[in-house]
Amino acid sequence: MKWISTQARSALFGAALLACVLLGTGAVQNPTLGPPTQEVLKPRIVGTPISSLPITIDECGYYFLTDCLDGVSGQNGITIDADDVTLDLNGFTLRGVPGSLHGVEVLSTRVNAAIRNGVIRDWGQDGVNANTNNGCEYRNLRICGNQGRGIWAAIDCVVAECVVRENSGAGIQVEGNSVVTGCVCNGNGGNGISAVNSLIMGNTALFNGGAGIGPAGGAFPATIVHNHE
Repeated sequence: MKWISTQARSALFGAALLACVLLGTGAVQNPTLGPPTQEVLKPRIVGTPISSLPITIDECGYYFLTDCLDGVSGQNGITIDADDVTLDLNGFTLRGVPGSLHGVEVLSTRVNAAIRNGVIRDWGQDGVNANTNNGCEYRNLRICGNQGRGIWAAIDCVVAECVVRENSGAGIQVEGNSVVTGCVCNGNGGNGISAVNSLIMGNTALFNGGAGIGPAGGAFPATIVHNHE
């Protein structure tokens, strides 16, 4: 009988231990299958998908687009008729057609809407019409080619990190006590940004038919800081 030396036994034990560790972590490579793979778990989105237009949202909650969607003549794309709604375009586009109305309209007195993360273009009226809806947020939107304003917001609102260009009316209009920051508002038919009693900070507003930054409705006690116009 051949005896295994202490050094050899130690080497075999170490190899066995390493194999156990690798098996336990799932990192052992099968030479016939190539490198190891791990399953990627996608997060589950809890909310209501939107897959066609027109649609009216009449309950609070989180809503998200599943694709780029085209509008219908004579209709809004999305109508919000509830408080406390978050509309996530999810990187997709709401695209108008000839004769269409607003891309997104928030109905009178509804509050606390958030609209974000996508493109709203080519609508027959405003891209976003929410001029009586307070406490709303508009973020990371690209809004262009609409026949009215790009975004028409009300009081106590935030408009941030939006690109709003080549709309027939004002690019962004806010009615008071609001913040417009980090936006590009170029080539619109009216003012790039129209505001009343609001903070307008860190925006670019060039080549518009009206002022780069100007009054909405004749009143203009706004605070304007570090903009390019």
